[in-house]
Amino acid sequence: PRLLSGQTMNEIGVIILAAGQGKRMKSDLPKVLHRVGGKPLFMHVLSTARRLKPRQVTIVVGHGAQAVKQAYRGEDAAWVMQEQQLGTAHAVLCAKNSFRGFTGDILILSGDVPLISERILNAMMHSHQKHDASLTLLTTSVKKPAGYGRILRDGGGNLAGIVEERDATDAQKKIQEVNAGVYLASQAFLFSSLEEVQNNNAQGEYYLPDAVTIGLNRGKRIATVNAD
Repeated sequence: PRLLSGQTMNEIGVIILAAGQGKRMKSDLPKVLHRVGGKPLFMHVLSTARRLKPRQVTIVVGHGAQAVKQAYRGEDAAWVMQEQQLGTAHAVLCAKNSFRGFTGDILILSGDVPLISERILNAMMHSHQKHDASLTLLTTSVKKPAGYGRILRDGGGNLAGIVEERDATDAQKKIQEVNAGVYLASQAFLFSSLEEVQNNNAQGEYYLPDAVTIGLNRGKRIATVNAD
């Protein structure tokens, strides 16, 4: 555990979402098995996550599950099957049982973000503890935000919610600060909030970002870290 102003950092668990088909890849190979720099996408993510010395690592698989499992034979990760791809919130809930008895914070990473850095993840961990947040999410600002969930803020600059591209108004689509899809949440808040997520949206899926709205409605502290 790292020390922060005399405090001990909370224990960390990691969930890597690796169940996606990757339709945009135009390939029969599961998305996370496409190779970059000589190894599959998700292996880059796993290597970075392991440097945080997590107590528990769970990889959620679905499409091509056997092939993904064969790509990593290490004994230090639990594998969880998402039988039906019902959305990112559903994928995280599939991992709930592997965190029984765990009371720390859970970092959620996508298996297709190979360039995520240990520096950014450490910044999230420090911000999360500094603000005593229930949930911390990574955001970034891009010139062409099409396709990403937009970060909504109130007049004081405080986080007010996230709206997905398909559900956004024309004005909201002009927002350049977007959700980077990396989350850190207390175990207790994470799973209880995800059980409240509904699928009333254009995709009919259970979206992980809806946990932000649920947290705000509950009056919980939701922090953001902006990545360059």
